[in-house]
Amino acid sequence: MAVSKRHAELLAKALPPLKDKLVVIYNPSPLVASIRKEPAETPTFLYLGGENYVKGLYVLMQAIEIALREGVKARFMFTNKYSNQAQLIISRINRRYSNVIHLTGRIHYTEVLNLYRQAGLHYSLQYMKKLFHMYP
Repeated sequence: MAVSKRHAELLAKALPPLKDKLVVIYNPSPLVASIRKEPAETPTFLYLGGENYVKGLYVLMQAIEIALREGVKARFMFTNKYSNQAQLIISRINRRYSNVIHLTGRIHYTEVLNLYRQAGLHYSLQYMKKLFHMYP
């Protein structure tokens, strides 16, 4: 069982005998009350994935740099903890583009809902790829 197509691909590559037995079952969305959006004036992206390679942090940071270089005005809020390597990349982007990435650290679920209320968009790797034309 895998939680995404990418997860299934990684498992199939690591364990070829399981390839034909793998089934993708997506994690269900949490049951939450309807959230009234109050987006900030500057478009805000919310990234909740942490530094897990499969979640696409480094692809996201590349997409952010491309977008900012092309003049996109936005801010990005990252929850969770990040390694020194990731923080160095984030610091470099922030120095170059006036602190557009804000690290919140690990936060409680209710605070995530507050951030979501303010965010115009939440990060999805497929969305970012399409938005910034990174891949066909």
